[in-house]
Amino acid sequence: MLSNYQKLTGTQKKYISLLLKILVFVLATWYIIAKVSDKSNIGKFKTLIVGLEQHSVVLTLILIVVLMLVNWLLEVVKWRYLASKLEQISFWKAFQSVFCGLTWAIFTPNRIGEYGVLQAR
Repeated sequence: MLSNYQKLTGTQKKYISLLLKILVFVLATWYIIAKVSDKSNIGKFKTLIVGLEQHSVVLTLILIVVLMLVNWLLEVVKWRYLASKLEQISFWKAFQSVFCGLTWAIFTPNRIGEYGVLQAR
């Protein structure tokens, strides 16, 4: 299979890459919409929200977003450092690899896709 891929022209590889990116985007979008639009727990969620103070919710969400960004930054630095023993990669390439792995992790059991993609790059 890999040897057949190597025989493709640059244009064909670009189209295959674009098709795969679109497929991943569509699958990720579908998965997120399916999870968000699940109506089975909306009543419980509304009851839970009524009892919360808006101030604490906003602070908690801000903290979550900041820590999430810090976590991703540390993961990018980690993968760049680990890959540097084999090949020097840019920060942007490590950033793309981490987010590609996170996207694939949605569709694989126990988030195993995250490691497969990062190692394949």
